[in-house]
Amino acid sequence: MLSPDPYRPATGEGRPDAAAAEEAAGKRGFLATVHGTATPKGAEGTVYRLFPGRVDGSGLRRVTAGDLVADPG
Repeated sequence: MLSPDPYRPATGEGRPDAAAAEEAAGKRGFLATVHGTATPKGAEGTVYRLFPGRVDGSGLRRVTAGDLVADPG
């Protein structure tokens, strides 16, 4: 297991989603956000967002809350 990335507080209007997009750009991973305004460039993987937004067209595979708690077996 890898160590988690250090905590970096995001400040300013819209900054949390901008910071998430910056961190996920060009990587493969799971992004969870309240508003779908994070748009990571070149990212691959899965996204969960509470409210729709630009992330829906980013190429990440969108999952719902039911997908997150579904029985994998």
